[in-house]
Amino acid sequence: MPAQPPKLADAAIAAHRATRQIDDHIVLDLALYVPYFFASVNNALSASASTAYRQEFGIGITEWRVLSTLAQEPGAFATDIVSLLALDKAAVSRALSGLAKLGKIEPELHPKDPRRKSWTLTDKGWRIHNEILEKALEREDKLLKGVSAKELEMCLKAMKQMQTNLFAERAENNS
Repeated sequence: MPAQPPKLADAAIAAHRATRQIDDHIVLDLALYVPYFFASVNNALSASASTAYRQEFGIGITEWRVLSTLAQEPGAFATDIVSLLALDKAAVSRALSGLAKLGKIEPELHPKDPRRKSWTLTDKGWRIHNEILEKALEREDKLLKGVSAKELEMCLKAMKQMQTNLFAERAENNS
């Protein structure tokens, strides 16, 4: 008897089910599997951005993400950056150390716990932020070529809901 795909409660999700049958096996249909597309797009964007930013500015994509986060959240702690970017602690720590050595950011010791530091951009950090921001927005324009405003609005709404779902799952798993 052929395998049956798992049952889903939500009819819309069930209608989208990203599986197909090959012989007697149910397999993922990568042409429909949402996590595949997120990973594929993210990996391609990150790799090309990291290469371009390293060549032109001397920093990679993780450092850029940390810089842009500190531009929005001056005085953020490493733990804040980890949460905001959903990145690995070690990657954020390496990025903070590297950016500090380059003089792009500076720490401020926490008055009650000297092991904790908040981070802000230096003037040098703001200059590189502004230069990379221009390139990042150009890259986004290229990425969105052919996508209508309505399609983008719908896509962002769906991705924000998926992000909310992931954060809820993470909180549930951590409790």
